[in-house]
Formats: sequence, C-alpha cells, structure tokens
Amino acid sequence: MHAVHDPGHTHGRRARPDGCRQGGHFQPDAGGERRRGGGADRFFADLPDLTRRPGRPAEHLARVVSATVGTLERHPDFLRLLIVFAAQPPDAGDGEIQAVVRRVREHALDLLRAQIAAAFGDDPRSPVTDQLARFALAAIDGAFVAWQADRGAALGQLLQSHAPSLVAARRALLAEAD
Repeated sequence: MHAVHDPGHTHGRRARPDGCRQGGHFQPDAGGERRRGGGADRFFADLPDLTRRPGRPAEHLARVVSATVGTLERHPDFLRLLIVFAAQPPDAGDGEIQAVVRRVREHALDLLRAQIAAAFGDDPRSPVTDQLARFALAAIDGAFVAWQADRGAALGQLLQSHAPSLVAARRALLAEAD
C-alpha cells in the first residue's frame, strides 16, 4: 500500500509503517493511483473468458463463481485494498479514492451482468439482471471479508451455494415483476 504523509490531516498522530495514519484516512499519491488501476486491470485480466454457457444456468454461474474464487485467491490484495478504499470518507483524496472504487466496482458489475445474462439468455441491461449482479457482488465481497477474518474458512466453500442462490433470486424477482 502506498500512501503519502499529509500533515494537514494527522492532527498530531504518528504515521504507521503501512502508510496509514492512526485514526486518519489514506491519502494516495499519483503513483499509487496508477498502481491501483493496474491491480484492477491485472485482476480482471486474470479472470477466464466464460462467454459461452455450458449447460444449465446454474452450471454457468458455478463456473463464474469458481473462476472468481480462484482469481481472488491468487490476487487477494486487490480486493483487500479496494475494501479499505471503499471504507474511507467520501472526500478522502479529494474524492479520487471513491472514484477509483466506483470505476472498479462498475467494471465488476458489468462483467457480472454479462455473465448472468449469458447464463439465462437475458438482457444484461434489464433491472432483474442488474439486481442479480449487485447481489452477486455483495455476496462475493461479504464472503471475501469473512475469509479474511477467519483463515479457517475457505472462500470457495463460503460461496458454494452462491450459484443456486442466484437462480432462486432470479426466479423470485421475476415472480415479483409479474
């Protein structure tokens, strides 16, 4: 993690070795901004291309979840850092931190919308697909945090029921729409 000391925000607190001020928030430098974007690019580039659906929707979604788990296991620092950035005050770094978080999360949602649409043959711009993508991302984020907090947990095991949950959630959302 690369941050710069910002004396205007320390209020007399010492900077920690990891670059974060105790009780403060991160103040990224320009080089760190480029590296964060590069980390996201590397993470998303490492995801396999799953544009063709094999079999039933649940099978396709299980492959998507499995690929996501494998990529997060290989690149956990990417999501750790993104979660830390997401928890920063909205004006931290003159709003640049939240802009990075929004850009990365929107890209993740676009990828999830495309995979969910491919699984079900739906329009990726439909409200149901959008809601499923947001649910999928929230579950992945939550499972990741749980995995980080409890190293006895396995990320794949935490997300094992995620694909069938998405199928059931879609069914419920479509029933509500009728």
